[in-house]
Amino acid sequence: MKISRILATGAVVALIGGSSAFAGASATAAPVPVINFVHADDFGVEASPYAADWFKGTATPATVVTDGVSGISLTGQILNGDTPTTDLTGLVDGAGFVVASGQAAFQVSLFANAGNGGFTTLRPVDFNTLDGSWVTSRNLVGDDGTTVVFPAGSTATLDEFEESLGTDYTILAYGAFANESAPATITSITWDGVTSRFTPASFATPAANPISLSDIRAKGLTVRVTGFAEGESVRAVYSQGQGGDVFGDPFIADADGSVTVTFLLPDLTIGTWDFGAFTTAGIGSTVSVAVVADGATIAPPATPVVGNASFTG
Repeated sequence: MKISRILATGAVVALIGGSSAFAGASATAAPVPVINFVHADDFGVEASPYAADWFKGTATPATVVTDGVSGISLTGQILNGDTPTTDLTGLVDGAGFVVASGQAAFQVSLFANAGNGGFTTLRPVDFNTLDGSWVTSRNLVGDDGTTVVFPAGSTATLDEFEESLGTDYTILAYGAFANESAPATITSITWDGVTSRFTPASFATPAANPISLSDIRAKGLTVRVTGFAEGESVRAVYSQGQGGDVFGDPFIADADGSVTVTFLLPDLTIGTWDFGAFTTAGIGSTVSVAVVADGATIAPPATPVVGNASFTG
């Protein structure tokens, strides 16, 4: 099942500037990230009209999507019909495409001139990027509705496509493509302010909860955070209420997509604290842990907090 996580004020913490200070979401002008965790079972099948969600596009041989630590493994094409109707260049400028391995092409399908200009899919000439020239899959007709201005296989920049097409075009879907001979592992795709994240959802698990004040000060608290791509850089964080701090240098996710952090905090005080880790894109989670006086016994806090952090700077 797809899990949508949207940052709520006070739910998790956000890195401000380049400092070690954390604050609530309202303390930063950065936009709140919308991150959907999407997995292989969430992909539907292609239909007409396109679904406003992820589906497997028609391909020969058939599209195959499988889950993995660093994202989905793809051969064929995936598409999402939840798109605006105009402003192709602006949307691609703000898009994101993270490929962990292999060769994949971002793609945008569109109708030109209310359908009279033909249907085509645009893909970057260079796989694994959104830069440079793009290539057409079919003929594109100009704004006079009759002249073929870009035959199938033509390359041009997005600005050149828009100059010839004018404003009368409709974006039908966006997604990604990978050849059967070179499968790709795709970690995430960002489009129109929404990131689809294809790794497992993130969870933080503490080695002890509650933990005594003397133990966390002298021995530390070990927390394992999952849901990252292998080799992804993350920052460990701890907080109480709206404030908090970054702990140590960046950590690198292991082959199983996790980081293990031992929070050794000689100055920590008694109370309920959140411990976890996040990528700069806001992927990660925290868990609430009760730090108690030596000899005290209380029930541990409720379930771990899973969510996204907004990082700036």
